[in-house]
Amino acid sequence: MTVAIRVALVTYAMYHGGVETFLLRLGRCLSEQGMHVDVITTEGRGEWYDLIGAADLGAIHVERRRGTRCVAHAINVGRTLRGGRYDIVFLNHAPYAQAALSMLPDHVRAVPVLHNDAAAIYKVAGLNPRSWNVAVAVSPKVADTFRGLLPGRPVVHIPCGVEVPADTGQRGERTAQSRLRLLSVGRLDHGQKGVLFLPGIVEACLAQGLDVQLDVVGDGPDRAALERLIQETRTADRIALLGMLPPAEAYRRYCHADLLLLPSFFEGLGMAPLEAQAWGCVPVATRLAGITDVTVEEGKTGLLVDRPDAELFADAIASLYRDRPALARMSAAGRARIAENFSVEAMGRRYVELVDRAMGGAYPLPRSRRVQFPVDLSAFPWHEYVPRPALWAGGRIRSLARRLRGHV
Repeated sequence: MTVAIRVALVTYAMYHGGVETFLLRLGRCLSEQGMHVDVITTEGRGEWYDLIGAADLGAIHVERRRGTRCVAHAINVGRTLRGGRYDIVFLNHAPYAQAALSMLPDHVRAVPVLHNDAAAIYKVAGLNPRSWNVAVAVSPKVADTFRGLLPGRPVVHIPCGVEVPADTGQRGERTAQSRLRLLSVGRLDHGQKGVLFLPGIVEACLAQGLDVQLDVVGDGPDRAALERLIQETRTADRIALLGMLPPAEAYRRYCHADLLLLPSFFEGLGMAPLEAQAWGCVPVATRLAGITDVTVEEGKTGLLVDRPDAELFADAIASLYRDRPALARMSAAGRARIAENFSVEAMGRRYVELVDRAMGGAYPLPRSRRVQFPVDLSAFPWHEYVPRPALWAGGRIRSLARRLRGHV
C-alpha cells in the first residue's frame, strides 16, 4: 500500500486575497493527486478559514496564547509542523514557521513561496537560508531578485494559476458608440495598487470624450481617500465602489467588463490580470519588467503603460475605445493564452513535478538542520531572546542610573 505524501501549506492567515485563493487551488490540485494536504495558519484564522474544510483540506490553526513571545510561538509552530510528519512544507509569507525550520527533520522538504516583489516578502522567505530546500517565485522578476539576494540557493519560477471558465457568457458586440466598462479588482492600497489614480483616469477619459463607467471591487486602507478623490473629481456618477464581493460575483464582474485597470507600483505576478483575461476582460496595466509583461502580451492580450499616470492610462483606454475590433481580438487572444499557460491545472502540474523532484533528492539541504539553532536569531528583535527577568532587571538598573545622574 502506497503511503500518501503529506503536504503542509503554511501561511499567516486565510484572509480574502490572492495568496489565499492560491492556497485553496494548489491544495485541491495536490489532493487530487492523492496527497494529504493541510493548510496551517500561524497568526490568525481569517475570514476564509472555513473555506479550507469546504475544499476537503485539513485546517490547522496554531493559536498564539496571550502574552506568548515571538520566539515561543515560533517554537510552537515548529513543533506543530514536526508533529504533523509532513514530507514537504510550503511556506507562504509565514515568518514564525520560516524562523523555526531548523526544528524539522532533514528529510522534510521546505519550500518558501514568494508571492510579491516587496522587501518584506524577500526578508521572510530568506530566513533560515540553510534550512529550506528550494524557493518558488511567482514571476521571473521575483525569482531573479531573490537569487541576487541569496546567491547559490535554488529558485524556480512557477506562475499562479486561475480558473478558466468554459463559457464567458454573452459578452455581446461592442460598437464604437457604446459605453466602455472599466473594472478594478484588488486591495485598496495606493502604495502598491495605485488606486488613488483611478478617479483621475476616469476624469481624463471623460475629458477626451470617452463614455466610460468604472466598477471598483475590493476594500482596504485607502478607501476613504479614494471616496474623497471621487467627490473632488466629480466622477461619482461614473465610479461605483462595490467593496468585497464573493469570488463568484467578482468573476461575473470580469465577464461584464471590457478593460481591467491595474495602475500598480509593484506586484508579484498579479492574479487580477490573469483572471480578467480568462474571462475575456482586457488588462491595461503599468509596465513592470518581469511581472506584468509576463501576464500581459503587449498589444496582443492587453496594453502596458510605462508608469502609473492618469493621462497615460486614459490614452491607452482611448486607443481601444476607438478600435473595438482590436479590443475583441485581445479579448479572445487573452483567453486562449491563459488557458494554455496560466490555468489552475497547468500550475498544479508544475507543483506536482516540483514535489516529485524534491522528494527524489533534487534539492538537498546545504547544511543539516541538526547542527543549526532551533530558531533563526535574525527573525525577531533582540529583546525577544532575553528572558523577562533579565529585561526587568535591566529596566531597574537603567532607572537607578537615571536617578543617580539626577543627584550628580
